[in-house]
Amino acid sequence: MPLTLKHFRSGSTYPEPTPGKLRLYSMHSCPYAQRTKLVLLHKGIDHETVNIHLQDKPEWYLEKITPLGKVPTIQFDDKIVFDSLIVNDYLDAMYPKVRLNPDDPYQLARDRMLLEKYGKFIGAFYKVMLSHTEDKEAIENMFSALDEFELDVKKRGTPFLGGDKPMMVDLNVWPHIMRIPHLAYSFNNPEVEISPDRFPAVTSWINKMEEIPAVQQTNLNKDQYKQFVESYKAKKVDYDVFIKE
Repeated sequence: MPLTLKHFRSGSTYPEPTPGKLRLYSMHSCPYAQRTKLVLLHKGIDHETVNIHLQDKPEWYLEKITPLGKVPTIQFDDKIVFDSLIVNDYLDAMYPKVRLNPDDPYQLARDRMLLEKYGKFIGAFYKVMLSHTEDKEAIENMFSALDEFELDVKKRGTPFLGGDKPMMVDLNVWPHIMRIPHLAYSFNNPEVEISPDRFPAVTSWINKMEEIPAVQQTNLNKDQYKQFVESYKAKKVDYDVFIKE
């Protein structure tokens, strides 16, 4: 079956992978898959992409690739690795020319601890998204979690979380942060905007991240994202809203 960027659904035929070529199983608007897409692009790793409809998964994806049915998952011939953080660490080890994880064990531990704390913000973000930004308490909980992240960014005192250049921790954090203004736009709710007065360090970090080519290549169009969340709200999720072929 020929490859297509449109999301494969149940009843589709397994697209045989290209021998010797890395394959990314993704969903175009999934922030976790975006983590891995960022790493692939930033490191210049040649790959092909197969998008999966997460609410109507192909049978072959569950049988041949991962019974968990999650994205991102990567496949290289008979090797399969899933979960964004595990996948990204694997890619960093397998393609070491552009290293993204720090060599210093303590710095690596600090980055992992920051990600662990950041999980609180991610959970709060999804409550805001699923309430369609109508839950004021959920919005304040999200920004309270972002207050903690603001302190972590300030403590680091560098342009990027990883130092003077973007590192793995930056790419793993970025996808959920970048979606906050998209939510504000999609639901026409300025209360969901990130205030530079409240979050000066985060705002500065966002501005630096937006200069990175891989970030520019993976950022989502606001109008298309609005269509996506509207389809999600209507319980008729259109994963292909971003795809033009």
